[in-house]
Amino acid sequence: MALNSFLLKLLLTFTLFTSGVALSQTWEAVFITDNGVSYFIDPASVIKIGSEMHFTQLSNYEEGFKYNGHTVYSIKVLKRANCKDASYKSGALIGYSKIYAAGEIELVDFDLSKKWRFVVPTSISAAFQERVCS
Repeated sequence: MALNSFLLKLLLTFTLFTSGVALSQTWEAVFITDNGVSYFIDPASVIKIGSEMHFTQLSNYEEGFKYNGHTVYSIKVLKRANCKDASYKSGALIGYSKIYAAGEIELVDFDLSKKWRFVVPTSISAAFQERVCS
């Protein structure tokens, strides 16, 4: 089991670092909020494993937000959507000093132990679930 966990972390890390502006450049808008946050998906990152869809999500923050004294303008996060029971799970994430995952890395979180959450209708997660599961 430990080897499978290690391999999953390795695959997720590789996917997160290689599905960015330099390689993909195909971010498609999924949801835009009234307060200046835009959410995108990299269609080239979508992988189906059983009833789960694995993908990379990008969030751009027009105003940015402070994290440990640094300003973060975009976050790239690995997501897993379970299409059978309408749930999702966030994985590793990286925050950047510029929009579209550009600039310096300001935030890193590789906590893969986050729990599955059910999708709330009309939410941002519901928009992503519909995009990858349909």
